[in-house]
Amino acid sequence: MNKRQKPSTHGAVPCCRTAPRRGTVFTAALCTVALCAFGSRAYAQFSCSASINPTVLTPPTIGTGYLVGDVLTVNLEIGVGTIQGGTLINIPSVSHALDCIGPGTLIDLCVDETMKVAYLGDGFLSTDCGVAVSSNVPGGGAATNIMVFTFAPTAQLPAGTTCNVTFDVQILEEPSADATPRRIEEASGFNGVCNNGLVGQARGGLGIEVLFCGDNRVNRPEESCDGTAAGMVGCSAEDSGLPDACRDEAASDPCTCCGDGILQTGSGELCDDGNNDDHDGCDANCQPEVCAVQVDKQVSCDGINWFDVALVLNNEDRTLGPIPGCNANDPVYVRYQVSNVGDVDVENCTLSESSTVIQPGGTVQSGISIGFGVTLPETAPDSDQTCTDDLEAQEPNTATLHCDCVQPSLPPRTAEATDTATVTCEPICGDSIVGNTPGETCDPPGSAVGSPGETCRDNCTYCGDGVVDAGESCDDGNEVSGDGCDPSCQPEDCAVRVDKQVSCDGINWSDAGLVLNNEDGTNGPPSPCPEGAPVFVRYQAANVGEVPVTCTLLESSSVIDPDGTVQSGINIGPGVTLPETAPDSDQTCTDALEAQEPNTATLRCECVQPSLPPETVEARDTATVTCQGEEGDCLVIIDEEGIDNDFQSIEDLVEK
Repeated sequence: MNKRQKPSTHGAVPCCRTAPRRGTVFTAALCTVALCAFGSRAYAQFSCSASINPTVLTPPTIGTGYLVGDVLTVNLEIGVGTIQGGTLINIPSVSHALDCIGPGTLIDLCVDETMKVAYLGDGFLSTDCGVAVSSNVPGGGAATNIMVFTFAPTAQLPAGTTCNVTFDVQILEEPSADATPRRIEEASGFNGVCNNGLVGQARGGLGIEVLFCGDNRVNRPEESCDGTAAGMVGCSAEDSGLPDACRDEAASDPCTCCGDGILQTGSGELCDDGNNDDHDGCDANCQPEVCAVQVDKQVSCDGINWFDVALVLNNEDRTLGPIPGCNANDPVYVRYQVSNVGDVDVENCTLSESSTVIQPGGTVQSGISIGFGVTLPETAPDSDQTCTDDLEAQEPNTATLHCDCVQPSLPPRTAEATDTATVTCEPICGDSIVGNTPGETCDPPGSAVGSPGETCRDNCTYCGDGVVDAGESCDDGNEVSGDGCDPSCQPEDCAVRVDKQVSCDGINWSDAGLVLNNEDGTNGPPSPCPEGAPVFVRYQAANVGEVPVTCTLLESSSVIDPDGTVQSGINIGPGVTLPETAPDSDQTCTDALEAQEPNTATLRCECVQPSLPPETVEARDTATVTCQGEEGDCLVIIDEEGIDNDFQSIEDLVEK
């Protein structure tokens, strides 16, 4: 503010005029004022010029501005110009407004902008004006806007000299949305009295540029955008509500956006690759995209019917359908299908097999690239394998697909999937493996087995394998005759005969013939035995079967033998007839003997067939003894029931 006092009509002398001075490049222009006093009768010109120049000594934090929280050192340069009619000026105090609304304000007109700046106290207050200085807020603070720095004693500055008052302030908040929304305006001033009686009045202004989110300028390191100003690639030009819109100052990460290449987890970002493109690992919402692949290993026994045909992540087969065994020694077909089920492309994929039986080295394919959402066709069937024990031992066998995710702006990532197929070699008759099918005792058919000349049947069995197969009635594990099962695996006969013979004289024997269960009388006429005469009995046993037997000869009558056992432990080979036993003449033809008859001899034998279940056979023969009375002979009557069915009475018997 520059003014010139015009002379009054009473002859007043105009006072001097001083030119405005400008502060540093980061301060507003200051205005100096010189006010002059004059006498009513004096025409001589007097002057009392003063100036104040507020500046910030602290260099800007970024560019030309400061940040909220910065501490600044402010210097008030107090100056005195020409004093006409005097030599010095007396300055009792200097005032400084911490924050004002509007530019170029005078200290007299400063309206408080509400605690944007705080005075840090007299501990940081100093002066070189040659006197002591103190403030009206010694402890500091922001509640008082107008700081008054008082000199003790009054400072006196000679004409043409300057001195300084220096203090520290701190920026508490960003500026208000006034006429200068990016600056905090401060004002300084003082009133001095020159020793010529005139008053020198000085006023100055200072603008502090503050950098903050919301000033529509990308001017801080953490900013990638600001309001309508877009900075880094990926931010929209305005806060449009889109995922890449600039976040406002109230956000957790103000003046940033998704796609600026800086990870802001406070705003929910889990990735930020510097763009807003999808399918590159980080989507337009700064969320990771799925990188996933699948592989399907399919097996077939004929190259036509495939099993486990479905792309399921880490599918362990058999969950999608049964896999029947392939016949042993038949080819086994294997093929693969791979798919990208994620949101990003994959490359450098390698499809490998855990089993080197599938392919030497285990690598099926390499260098595969698969776009997102793409499923490649099945590979050509591989039929280099044969269903053998060696192959089956390798199964279950796992195919692995390993890929690199294509996300150039993010750290490397890989995706992997596995699938396991189980191949079972189904045994069959004819695979030259003996015993791998039920009932199989030889393999292959036609091969020599057992005795010379014996061959394996078409159903992989043979007579003599110890298993009763179709068409066999027995199989004792050999091809030897005479053990109960003949070389054609048919049962051998186990049968015996016994003949009980009686005689009245030990010479002429009745019922002399080995007939199964022969009930006497059918092989010859009876011989008479006189009453009281001895009765002779003898036995003959025969093995009429095909296996050896071990026998016991028993009598049903205790009269014949007290304990009923005639002989025991008799071994008779197949087809062998033993000689008659020695005649037994311990009996006498009496009514007591006759009462015991008919009398049965039993031959009980165990068949000797060690590889077959035990078997017992018996044969019986009955002889009837009749003692002759005074009128005739003793007759031996032989019949199944002990009486000839043709004889109806004694008279018939006598006639005959």
